[in-house]
Amino acid sequence: MTDMELLRTSALYQKDPMTGEEGFTLAGILLFGKDEIIAAAVPAFRIDLIKRVDNYDRYDDRLDLRTNLIDAYTCAMNFVASICLSIFILKKDKE
Repeated sequence: MTDMELLRTSALYQKDPMTGEEGFTLAGILLFGKDEIIAAAVPAFRIDLIKRVDNYDRYDDRLDLRTNLIDAYTCAMNFVASICLSIFILKKDKE
């Protein structure tokens, strides 16, 4: 399959029945779009990763992603891997 056939069969590129225009769907934009296109289509889109250990009112580390989902997955997994290398902390509940 060509790239366009793959996008059409997965419904990421469709024809609008009302206007007859063809283009990418929102899912296609979020998966493969450039940062500027995503910001124009969905201005509020972001993925916020926060690490809280010592104080739950403040965060110890944070990653704010505003990129497509494929690139965001790689960045998020790297962030999680960097956190998992730290010491495991188990807090006792106060009775």
